[in-house]
Amino acid sequence: MLTNNHVVQGAQQIRVTLPDGRAFPGKLIGADPVTDLAVVKIDGRDHPGGALGDSAKLEVGETVIAIATGSGSRAGRP
Repeated sequence: MLTNNHVVQGAQQIRVTLPDGRAFPGKLIGADPVTDLAVVKIDGRDHPGGALGDSAKLEVGETVIAIATGSGSRAGRP
């Protein structure tokens, strides 16, 4: 799961509650205070996911979220 770093920063334990009411313990996988992003892992099955869009169908003024590596590099590689 992608969340904000400030939400999980310094947390001694993380609990994720899904829209259907199920709750799971979470494990912080990685965090970046500069971008305020964090990745939390939960176990289980049938988790809801966000739909991926088609950038060719975007219209001016629509809200988007883009996640990428900087400077054209591949993740983890210079």
